Amino acid sequence: MASPVVIVGGGAAGAGVASGLRRGGWTGGISVISDEAVAPYERPPLSKEFLRSTRSAESLGVLPVDWYRENDVELIDGRAVSLNPDERAVQVAGGNNIRYSNLVLATGGRPRRLDWHDPQGRILYLRSLQDARALKEALGPGRRIVIIGAGFIGGEVAASARHLGASVTIVEALPLPLARVLDEDIAGMYADLHGENGVNLRLSSQVVAVRAGSDLELTLHDGNVLNCDVVLIGIGLEPNVNLAVDAGLECRNGIVVDEFGRSSADGIFAAGDVANHFNPVYQRWLRVEHHDNALKQGAIVAANILGDRRPYEAPHWFWSVQYDCTLEAVGWWQEHDQAVTRGTLESRRFVRFYLKAGQIVGAVGLNAGRDVRRAGRLVGSRMRIEAVNLADEAWDLRRALVATPIGGIE
Repeated sequence: MASPVVIVGGGAAGAGVASGLRRGGWTGGISVISDEAVAPYERPPLSKEFLRSTRSAESLGVLPVDWYRENDVELIDGRAVSLNPDERAVQVAGGNNIRYSNLVLATGGRPRRLDWHDPQGRILYLRSLQDARALKEALGPGRRIVIIGAGFIGGEVAASARHLGASVTIVEALPLPLARVLDEDIAGMYADLHGENGVNLRLSSQVVAVRAGSDLELTLHDGNVLNCDVVLIGIGLEPNVNLAVDAGLECRNGIVVDEFGRSSADGIFAAGDVANHFNPVYQRWLRVEHHDNALKQGAIVAANILGDRRPYEAPHWFWSVQYDCTLEAVGWWQEHDQAVTRGTLESRRFVRFYLKAGQIVGAVGLNAGRDVRRAGRLVGSRMRIEAVNLADEAWDLRRALVATPIGGIE
C-alpha cells in the first residue's frame, strides 16, 4: 500500500492541501498531524467575533468537522518532533514513525515572546483557540488591559475589548499604529479611530519594567506607570522552522520554497505562514502571514503533488475589522512608484491604488472591499490604467476587468 500524503500543521494551509488533494482526485491516504486536539480552524475570528461571542468555537472550522471522516482524512493528535527526508518518515512524539509519499510542512508560526513573567498567568499571547479562550475570560466590563503592539492583532483585540466594556491602553514603539504596513496618513487615521473609541494610545513608547503584584504594573520609558488586570503581547510572529532546520532543509525567513511550493528536499513542500515562497508576479521571495494566502497556497501545493505543475501567483489578500471600519488590502506594493486615492480618508471610505510603471501592484481600502477585490484581479495583468480613472469614483473598474486575461482574488 502506498504511503500517504502527510501534512504537518492543523491550520488553514493544511486544510487547503487536504481539500485540494481530494478535489483533485487523490485516492490515497492523507494524514494531518497537529498538536491542537481540534480539526483545522480559522484563526482570524479569534481576535474579533470569537472574543465578542458572536461566533462559537464549533463554527470556526476551515472545513466542516464531518468532512475529514467523509473524505477519509486522518487527523493525528500529536506533535511532529523530527523528520527524515531520506527515509521519507516523520516521527511523532510518543514514538509513532509515519512514512509519507509527499510531505507538506504547514507548521505556521508562534507569537514573538517577551521575557516577562507573572505567576498568575495574566501575561497573554494570541495565536490559538486556547489562547483566545484565556483572553476572553480575562476581558469584560471594567477590566483593564494593556496591549503591547499596535499591529493588526493589537488593534483588533483593542476594538473587541472596548466592545466588551474593558479599559484599553495600547503601548506601541513606533509613532503610529500599523506603521510598518500602511502609509502614514492611513496609519494616522487608525490612531484617530482608536482615540475616538476610548483607547489610551501610548505611541513611541516602550515598557522598561514589569512588576506582578495584585495588579500588573508596567513602567514606561518616560517614567509613567500603567496598572492593569491583564497584558496582551502582540509584537509579531516567528515561523515554526525547527523541524525543517533540523532535517537540513533550506530556511531563510521561513522554509524556502519555489513557486510550486517545493522545498530544497525532494518530496517535501511547505505552505502558509511558514513558507518563504518565490512569487513570479513580483519576482521576489515573500512570506505572507494571512489566512487567504494559506488556503490558496495549500491548494496550489495539492495541485503540484497531483502533477499539475501550477505556480502560486495569486496576489495575497487580507482584511482587518476594527470598530465600524473594515480594511482590505491586496498585493505587494512596497516598491510602488505612484499612489492614487479614490474617495477620502475623512469619509472613511476610500481605496488607495499602488502602481509601478503604470500597472497596479496592490491596493488598500477602507469600507470599500468591492474595489479592492477588483483591483486584486488586475494585479499581475500588466494592464495600464490612467490614474485619473482610478481616482474617479464614477469610473467602474469592471471596464478594465473585461479586458483582463489574468485573474487574482475572487
